[in-house]
Amino acid sequence: MRIYPQLFSIILISFISCTADSELISENEKLHSENSILKDSIEKLVANYNPSYLFDTLNIDTNNGPLGRLYNDTLILEAEYVECGEWGGDKEWLKIYKIRDTTLCLFLHDSADCKNHNYQTRYTRIDSSLHVIDRKDEAAVINYLHELTKLAFLSQYPISNACGSFSAKVTAGNDIGPLFQFEASTHDWSFRWLEFIKLRDQLKN
Repeated sequence: MRIYPQLFSIILISFISCTADSELISENEKLHSENSILKDSIEKLVANYNPSYLFDTLNIDTNNGPLGRLYNDTLILEAEYVECGEWGGDKEWLKIYKIRDTTLCLFLHDSADCKNHNYQTRYTRIDSSLHVIDRKDEAAVINYLHELTKLAFLSQYPISNACGSFSAKVTAGNDIGPLFQFEASTHDWSFRWLEFIKLRDQLKN
């Protein structure tokens, strides 16, 4: 009578083995089919690949001038001098923005009171003027950003506690944020970097 349980076990194991083999064969056939579809898709992509469109369709729009992407944003150029030594000095800003097709520059100048700083320099606004700038002026702004960035990557020595500070950044004109990010800053220990002053004088005239 003991032969029947053994026979039953053999039949059960054979059944499970056959079922597993069938499932494995089915899974292999499915993978083979998917691989064939993927292979066909890749071959079609390779056959139709044309890298030239990546360059032929690139269009740099200069119709709105060198600062065309400002739109509702404002480019703020800031300078701080060293009239008060390590306590800083006068501060100036060139705030450049667009209203429709007109590019404007708001110039601000805060004068530092070096005699009565008491560890914190006091400032008085002595100039606030608005100027219309043209495409030539916009190109000068781009050149200034180039010079500012170039100086930021150069080593300067010797250094001291007193130095000129210069920065540029784009700020948003709405709650969404600026259309693009731009920010750069540097210091001048030589006191001879005059690029901001040259740009300021050009945009104000």
